[in-house]
Amino acid sequence: MKIKNIRQNKKFFILLRIKINLFFHYLPHVFKKRLSFKHFVLVIKRINVLLKSIKGNKFYKIGKKLSIDNNIPFYGSELFYKYMDRFLNFESKLSCSSVLLSITKDCSFNCKHCYQKHDNGEDLDISLLEETIPELINHGVTTFRIEGGDPFIKFDRLYSLCKKIGHNGEVIINSSGDGVTLDRLKKIKSCCNLKSVTFSINSPIVDDVNFFMGQDYAWNTIKHGLKLANLASVPSSLNCCLHSGHYENGNFEYLMEIAKELAVSHVMLIHPKAAGAWLQGQFPEFNKDEINSVKILVKKFNKNRKYYKYPAITAQVIEEDEEHFGCAGGGSERFYINAKGDVQPCEFLNISFGNINNEKFTDIFERMRKEFKTPGTSWLCEIYSEKVFSFFQKDYNLPLDLETSKLLYEKWSRGDATPLYYKIENELVIK
Repeated sequence: MKIKNIRQNKKFFILLRIKINLFFHYLPHVFKKRLSFKHFVLVIKRINVLLKSIKGNKFYKIGKKLSIDNNIPFYGSELFYKYMDRFLNFESKLSCSSVLLSITKDCSFNCKHCYQKHDNGEDLDISLLEETIPELINHGVTTFRIEGGDPFIKFDRLYSLCKKIGHNGEVIINSSGDGVTLDRLKKIKSCCNLKSVTFSINSPIVDDVNFFMGQDYAWNTIKHGLKLANLASVPSSLNCCLHSGHYENGNFEYLMEIAKELAVSHVMLIHPKAAGAWLQGQFPEFNKDEINSVKILVKKFNKNRKYYKYPAITAQVIEEDEEHFGCAGGGSERFYINAKGDVQPCEFLNISFGNINNEKFTDIFERMRKEFKTPGTSWLCEIYSEKVFSFFQKDYNLPLDLETSKLLYEKWSRGDATPLYYKIENELVIK
């Protein structure tokens, strides 16, 4: 399995090739009268808005597969074109493209920031989660992220769900490395379209990782999982929740050296969120200057020739800013189903729009999509964490149930519409 980063001077031509390819891919729709010429022009303009927003990404190849964004399927695949088909819809908002599914709360670690810390209740019957897969596919989902707890320690559930997804979506599995074996990786790889296994490393310092995850074997478990993924020819990536200090004291650069040495394809930077165990904000928040510093570092590693051989980086502080996607949860781009069946806007916003144990998934999904009709620029998980915590203190269970959640979301302000979505859904339409 060979990972090759694309040099910056070649990105222009790759994007041009993609634009030309999509132009000729959708042009026959005009001749077959599936699209009017005006709609065809608008579809191409919508796609160009999206492609412009990802210009800062580092593109890379895994074998012959080209990745231009971690949220977009590999270029040229059937799923890539299904993802782009979202822009053919002029009757309603864009379809949702990604879901995060938690299959269990079981975990050997005790991470300080766990957003499922207070999710009390039994794991959902896996058959109920499997029943939602065809519905998710019909709703346009092309990327399935699966997590726990740790999904590999409930391997029967993980395998069953991956087999149900099959090749109808790209699968990304989040893991601590616990329960990962070579045979299990090969079995998962054989039954579905496995894009990568993502491991969480929240510091480049061994003792810090072990302390943060609550076990003195955490670092070795992660490293062993990464080694097995490499042996199984399964692409791996890293999720990194770093404090602001890590970007100032050289730890970020040290982490990228480790990521390069481990030959991962991609690094996702997650800033600390007021959710779950950290609902009260038990961490130093990023200020605007610190957020800007992260953006500068990401740009340097993704674009500077000196860092060509380092893995591609994406950062939530970039993806979620108003110049990109904003808060795209709630089924706009993505959403979350937790281990006990609650449908949440995202994993960091501890409210529920219903539980698939009690209602049909589609009814819950449409209720949530209606509330998130237009993606906004406000980071709701941060703005409303104190309000969520005040409700949480009444019964110490998360996410908040549907009726309690309504008290919050029926009165909240989600900020201005994200310019990218506003342009696509309100300006690039037939009036």
